Amino acid sequence: MKDGMWLRDNHTLDHTLDIWMKDDIWLRDNHTLDLALDIWIRDDCLGKTWPTNLDDGGGDDDDDENDDDDDMLYFQSLPVVVFFSAVISILYYIGFMQYVVKGMAWLMQITMGTTAIESLASASNIFVSYVEVAPILVPYVQKLTRSELHAILTSGFATVAGSILALYIAFGAPAPHLVSACILSAPAALAMAKLSYPETKKSKTKTQKDVEIPESTERNFIEAAANGAMLAVKLVSGIAACLIAFLGIVGFVNGVLAWLGAMVGIQNLNFKMICSYLLWPFAILMGVEVKDAKAVAGMLGWKIFVDEVLCYRDLGHAVNAGELDNRSAVIATYACCGFGSLGAMGVALGAMLAITPPNRRSVITQLVVRALINGNIAAFMTACVAGLLYQGDDIVYASINETSFMDMSPVSTEPASPNVL
Repeated sequence: MKDGMWLRDNHTLDHTLDIWMKDDIWLRDNHTLDLALDIWIRDDCLGKTWPTNLDDGGGDDDDDENDDDDDMLYFQSLPVVVFFSAVISILYYIGFMQYVVKGMAWLMQITMGTTAIESLASASNIFVSYVEVAPILVPYVQKLTRSELHAILTSGFATVAGSILALYIAFGAPAPHLVSACILSAPAALAMAKLSYPETKKSKTKTQKDVEIPESTERNFIEAAANGAMLAVKLVSGIAACLIAFLGIVGFVNGVLAWLGAMVGIQNLNFKMICSYLLWPFAILMGVEVKDAKAVAGMLGWKIFVDEVLCYRDLGHAVNAGELDNRSAVIATYACCGFGSLGAMGVALGAMLAITPPNRRSVITQLVVRALINGNIAAFMTACVAGLLYQGDDIVYASINETSFMDMSPVSTEPASPNVL
């Protein structure tokens, strides 16, 4: 008590409870209470280790450089989202984005035979998130067929917003391949959606005359930039909040898994390790090198079950450290593209239900899981094609530690020699 050792380390209380629980006949067989006290007192998961879960949620406890990168996220990477959101808002104000979106929608419509509203939503998702696409759909939701709703949801899960691309690039993901992944995933999502849920009814939004993009309501450049920045504040705060929540939860789960694994002789068991084994066949089928398959499979686990930001964070770390073969890094870039996580499904569901009439909300809830699966399959399809076409060129990447908000130039084009995982 004099040195505070009893309060700091709980050694005395730990030892006392061990003796009491071993010698007391009533508590000896009470395995539930024994287990609960053992977790709470010995590991103190809800006390001492909870703050560190936010740093160690990624799973690599001995990687101090990764922790430094995560600490810089809020001050260096997330502001890029605000900047690009303001730029996109200005482009909408001058009418440039409407022109580009309509052009891409027209191209997809004549080449793929999709309806105007499907093509428009898919093309819009390349530049903005499905939350921002939702207001465009308000006048047409009541008219849409089930197949069209499914296609719109799928395209949202298979693509990422242009402002979020800047965040992933800041993490170190290969920029050229990331941009092309976002563009190619849009038609891939429509193809996958129609294969999974073919159209059986006559569409009321088949031609471009039936669909219009609303004009910007801002009165000048300053208002457009300000509105774009304010919209990004909600997006950035949402990203930060989700990261805090998911990193904490994953860190807590990793602590419990490590404790359970130690009981059965499995050292360092964590969520990412489980995903690396479960999704290893998918990584191999996409063409990832065998030595990199477990690492890429772990990233796919982040992307599907947790959050896409964590996926690209790990990808950026691996690329900058030279731990992945160039081809494997490119395939992972395409496979991880898209808002295809379980958390993103909740956001998409909330956005769509907010604009859907009450009599059609049950349709959205019935289609959202299928759309999520198809959106991920579409991303995996583009990854397979990228793996087939990749010629072994050097990939350009940027380190988050050596790249500032004002200087997004690549740090290097020669990654270090890959290590065998």
